[in-house]
Amino acid sequence: MGCGITKERDIKDSLNQREDGNVKKITDIKVNNLNFIDEATRKITEDYEIREMIYFNKFDSVKKVIKKDTKEERVMKMINIKYVDNSTTNFNIANEIIQLSKLSHPNIVKAYEYYKDNINYYFIFEFVDSGSLIDQIIECNNFNEKIVKIVAKQTLEVLSYIHDKNIVHRDLSVKNILINSFGKEKDLQVKIIDWGNATSITGNKNLKEIVGDLQFRAPEVLLQNYSFGCDIWSLGVVIYTLIEGEVPFPKKIEAEIIQSIQNENPSFSSSNWKNVSIQCKQTVESMLQRDPNKRPKANELLKNKWFNGDETARQIEKNKLVQNMTQFQAYNVMQQATMSYIATHQITQYEKQSVAQLFEQLDINHTGSLSKEEIAQVCKLQFGQQLTESQINDIFEELDIDKNGQISYNEFITIVSNKQELLCEENIAKAFNYFDKDKSGFISQDELKRSLGYSLISKNEKAWEQFMSKCDINADNKISFDEFKILVKCLKS
Repeated sequence: MGCGITKERDIKDSLNQREDGNVKKITDIKVNNLNFIDEATRKITEDYEIREMIYFNKFDSVKKVIKKDTKEERVMKMINIKYVDNSTTNFNIANEIIQLSKLSHPNIVKAYEYYKDNINYYFIFEFVDSGSLIDQIIECNNFNEKIVKIVAKQTLEVLSYIHDKNIVHRDLSVKNILINSFGKEKDLQVKIIDWGNATSITGNKNLKEIVGDLQFRAPEVLLQNYSFGCDIWSLGVVIYTLIEGEVPFPKKIEAEIIQSIQNENPSFSSSNWKNVSIQCKQTVESMLQRDPNKRPKANELLKNKWFNGDETARQIEKNKLVQNMTQFQAYNVMQQATMSYIATHQITQYEKQSVAQLFEQLDINHTGSLSKEEIAQVCKLQFGQQLTESQINDIFEELDIDKNGQISYNEFITIVSNKQELLCEENIAKAFNYFDKDKSGFISQDELKRSLGYSLISKNEKAWEQFMSKCDINADNKISFDEFKILVKCLKS
């Protein structure tokens, strides 16, 4: 899925192209690219001082950097060349740069330049000081309807701006909204990121590619026939999630989520909806109309009474939101991390060789990861029967820990390993010893951070406290071996 990879020459061609090549006089020269984004000719370390890690996964990493001449804080996204130049990985950072080169808006993250060496691309973006929307809500002591409206209105202004340029974002969700200066409501500034799935719409031609976070996809996207209205639906889901504390269709299995989006209506019966204005509720209901023709357009919504009213700042109960967004299925993360460690460290060399050969046979496109279709073949080989699509979805969802739509080699080792044999007392003890860095006989919160990495949970301390509380059964701020065994016990089933 996704709009695919555009290689380096495509970036340059797109950034340098002009609408009219017939220049007869000085006044005919027009600068169409409002953002000057080009490949830098020097090494990145000549221009930037590289600081701390902000985020990482198996495809890319994001670090804070300081521009040496101006001392300005920026963000560097580092991606291995093999992912950018390999169309089968479907990694669309190049498209993100191309789309951002067409846009100039105070609520859209700015891209500056990119560097390249023999190993990586280094893309430089604007630094957003307060970080993710969810992290800021967790920190906020006064979360209310007015804050939700400010975030929603600024996001809607971005949608109105890009839709006017015939561009659709296609991947709007709570994770793609960053915040600058969250401290005071009047200073709150939204920054929309992740433009890799954005694309232009020509004439009345609808789009067909299924992209974006499933929970935020519009019904017509699932039917592969959609236009600008998909962004309005996604923003409606964002607003709903901030108020309700969870997405409109909180199923766990992909097939059930799709069924709900296509056939069910969101519930507005909880106490949180009774604590916000009727205009707020009516606005969200209009944005979540399943029929895109009945959904208001972005410029129409900006005239809506809720976005322009001055109602009192009604408090919103955020406990459910904090729990859902920070827990990240703590049991599942701990269990999968433990199983992954045991599977990759304790299987024999002969078993590793056999697994590697099977992985290479199934990895037809040589991407270093397996798709859902390829995993279906694994399941057939492993279980000796043809599983239903729903069962395949369940297995794939469980294995795809980082939710990137692919199964890595380590994840693959986990699925083909014999859990009954691997999860013996001896191996569980070895895994516990791995997490117990200081060999105290207990796993602390700090040791969880060091073992799991920030990318699995959050850089926010309260998120880690929530995670720890789910794993720490007797609430003594540490995980004993007995507690650890309880956490991984269900893996044997």
